Amino acid sequence: MSTLMRLAAVGLVLATPASMAEVDRKETNYLPPAFVAEKFGVHVGDRVKKDTAMNIAEEAKNLGEKMPSFFKVAEDEVLMLPEVFSNLKAEDLQRDFAEENDTAGAERLRESRWWGRLYIDGWPQSVQYLRAHFGTAPPKGVRRFVVASPLDACDGLTNTEEMKDAIVLTARGNCTFGHKAKAIEAAGGAAMVLVNNEPGNHHIPAPDAHDLPMSASMIQQQEGGLLISTIQRGQSLTGAMVPVHCIAKSEVNKESDLCQPSTPDDKKIVKAMMEGGWFTTPSGDRHEFLIANFGTRVPSTPVSVVAADPQLACGELRNGNAIRGKAVVIPRGKCQFIEKAEYGKHADASMVIIANTETTISRLGVEPRWRGLDIDVPVVMVTDKGGEALLALGADETVTFSLSTSVSKATWEKIEGFRTGEAWSRKEEHAEQEKSILLDQSAGWPERQEAVEQGWELYLMSPRRSKKANSGDFDDSIGAWKWNMVPVAVPEGTRGRRGLQRLLLPGPLDRARDARGRGRTERGAGGRWENS
Repeated sequence: MSTLMRLAAVGLVLATPASMAEVDRKETNYLPPAFVAEKFGVHVGDRVKKDTAMNIAEEAKNLGEKMPSFFKVAEDEVLMLPEVFSNLKAEDLQRDFAEENDTAGAERLRESRWWGRLYIDGWPQSVQYLRAHFGTAPPKGVRRFVVASPLDACDGLTNTEEMKDAIVLTARGNCTFGHKAKAIEAAGGAAMVLVNNEPGNHHIPAPDAHDLPMSASMIQQQEGGLLISTIQRGQSLTGAMVPVHCIAKSEVNKESDLCQPSTPDDKKIVKAMMEGGWFTTPSGDRHEFLIANFGTRVPSTPVSVVAADPQLACGELRNGNAIRGKAVVIPRGKCQFIEKAEYGKHADASMVIIANTETTISRLGVEPRWRGLDIDVPVVMVTDKGGEALLALGADETVTFSLSTSVSKATWEKIEGFRTGEAWSRKEEHAEQEKSILLDQSAGWPERQEAVEQGWELYLMSPRRSKKANSGDFDDSIGAWKWNMVPVAVPEGTRGRRGLQRLLLPGPLDRARDARGRGRTERGAGGRWENS
């Protein structure tokens, strides 16, 4: 029988967390039984041969004592640790959201969450983390992300000056979770985020770091690897650890989405995350883009571009030598976005730019999600005009990408409803006001204005258009449109043309398009609509 099998046979404890129903840790002795030191001369923190560990485990069994905890540190050595406990206790969980003005309740909710998401500015998706069985709740606010050096944080950190108040990424392996966490905490880190070295994610234990005054969590291997490689290539990443509360039914929160950040401040952070921006050509022209739901963050340095060959990139690219290290421009069409991105990656492109065939942009998705985690370069969509501008660049010319909250999925979804001709009011006088407001709102954004003009042309040809008639007026006295003598209320604060700009003059029925491009009509709350 092998040594490992014999250890298992006598019930050797290998650092697994205690039950969630465990008694209060203050009343529990976490040290090994006295005989371990008296008979074997072994103390907490000592490294011993596996044969010695097996003998200790056998003696504990014979004496009816609890088994010591051991952690594998080498092929034939283990480290003796205190008994494992967990800071994640079911009795501490708060089951419902806090009341709107209950700041203390929201903080208690945040402190008790066992999981959450990393929201990183310009990153395609949030990244789920699981809190460790040790340490504190995640730090608040937006912070820098730093990669530990050495990556495993086991021997002599060399970049401690970068770690102060930062969220530190480190790799699993070569030493205990507690050893890594204590080294990062000593360097002033705000949190340790451990990247797994195998598929999956879990709540990590650390019997050698019972009372660590810092947050510790784990994220999955592929997602963590993308973050690490992006930072190691010179990209700066900032973001937040946001504890999330999910519940099937709430007596407090009446929204349809019952999986939300725990506090108002965390909700603001999530809402402020950037998902698009613009690129600037050498002539100073700006063209908008939205990032895909897969890939990595757009570069902050100038980018050289080259067209794909074959053009649609639905197969291996023939001009790999020209593409290597540059952004490849690929028109939409014929195959899936993820396929184009995969062929761009195979050609060693530094970025994949999907040029739409129309003057609109959207956030590209991928199914199944894991397939997108293989793409380790940025992927964005630009309009047809943006694609033309990129392909018109000279061989030595570059463009610069800038992220901004001014460019968002929601903005372009609203514009898309008008570009397709489906969101306009039936009555022409109302539609004319909508057009005027949209063009005013889009001042300085030529692609948005072009999309509105395209939609207006479609509207003028539409059979559903009702030509001008003296049947609709805005009555300032009641704050409503009078359509066929039926008043339609306008929300407070939107009266007058400037106020109506916020709503894009939706009227009583907001129109959107479903995923298959068919018209869909929804009653909106306060003029809002969502595109599925």
